[in-house]
Formats: sequence, structure tokens, C-alpha cells
Amino acid sequence: MKSSQNDRLYQKVAADLATRISAGEFSGADRLPTERKLADMLSVSRTTVREALLALELRGILKIRSGSGIYIVEQPQSGAFLNQVLEISGTPQETLEVRMMLEIELAGRAAERASPEQINDIQAAIEWGWQDFRSGRFRHDDLNNDPDGRFHFSVARAAQNNTSAILVKQLWGSMRSPLTESVESLVQIEQYAELSILDHERILQKIKNKNAPAARDAMKRHLTRYQKIIGWTEAR
Repeated sequence: MKSSQNDRLYQKVAADLATRISAGEFSGADRLPTERKLADMLSVSRTTVREALLALELRGILKIRSGSGIYIVEQPQSGAFLNQVLEISGTPQETLEVRMMLEIELAGRAAERASPEQINDIQAAIEWGWQDFRSGRFRHDDLNNDPDGRFHFSVARAAQNNTSAILVKQLWGSMRSPLTESVESLVQIEQYAELSILDHERILQKIKNKNAPAARDAMKRHLTRYQKIIGWTEAR
């Protein structure tokens, strides 16, 4: 258990450093402070800092030169940076928590703003979901080929906020990991797939009715259902 906690700590430190770099905290310099200074800054051991730095070097964000220093290779940008942070630190539980905070509100905004064309896109994703369900297909790894991913992306787009739609797409994709797949294999994912599509239909109906509070509630129930089926409790 202690080893697992240590592993998670270095990942959190790596994500923290990547965020600081992206935010320009080290702007004006081409390298980071020493391991010792970083350890003091982040209140962790030098070993943890070293492991975090190695993780960032593997992602191409840093270059560690023995006897010279820790150099910033490039400032991470936009979506590519988000993916890097998610790969380094984000557990599926944490990602789902962010999705709940974001997508519940987006469902309400979609009810207020969705155009007829966007409602048709959501409907098409649901129909696609039923086709996959009837053919026994319950999981895809690419949002562009997955009706569930397409549904959530379409709802986000219907909220008329492109930035949020991009975030939803990337967060959804980050959950298509081997860990999530192994967890899903332990539950009756086929049964959930049917319930999920029914949830999608309820959400769409609230959006069509322009009932923002009900749309938010329907999305909350949908994501909470998945959380419970997978066995993840609410975030710590």
C-alpha cells in the first residue's frame, strides 16, 4: 500500500510541475530549479522529485543533463498538454469527477442554447448507440467511432462552447484506458450499456424541452450511475 501511495505522489508532483511550466511560472528561464529546491518548494523528497522529472522527460517536456541542470524542452500547449497531464496523473476516478463538474452544467446550457441541427446530432448518436447495442458492441477506444463519446461531445457542442466541447472529448478519451477496461470487464457492462442509452434519451428529451435544471439532473444521474456500477465512490 505504501508503494502505491508513493507511485501516486510522484505522478501528482509531475502533473503539478507540468502545470506550473504551462502557466509560465518558470518563464524567462530555460531550466528548472535544482532537485533540492524543487523538493523544498513542493514539500516532497528528492527521490519523489527525481521520479517526477523522469516522467516529464519521457513526455518530452524536460531534458535532464547530468551535471548541467533540468532544461525545459518546450512549453506544453493546449490539448496536447492536457493529454500529457492526464496520462501522467489522472486516475479514471479523478477524470470522472471532472467530467461530472463540467458535463452536468453543459447539459443545462445545451437545453438553453441547442440549435435544431445540434439536437439532430445528439439524436444520431443515440440511434448509433442502439445499433451498436443490438450488434453486441459495447466499447470503442476512439470517440469518432464510439456512440457514447459522440453523444457526450454533441451535448457539449450544443452548449455553444467550443472550448468545453474539446475538453469533454479529451476527458472522455482519457477514460478509454486499459485500467478502465479491466474494471468494466468485472461488471455487467452489457446491462449498463442499455441503461446508458436510456439515460441518453432522457437527457436529450430534457434538452428538447429546454428544461435546463432537468437536463442537468438527468446528466448527473447518468454519470452517477456509471460511477456506482463501476464501483467508484465520489471523489475523496
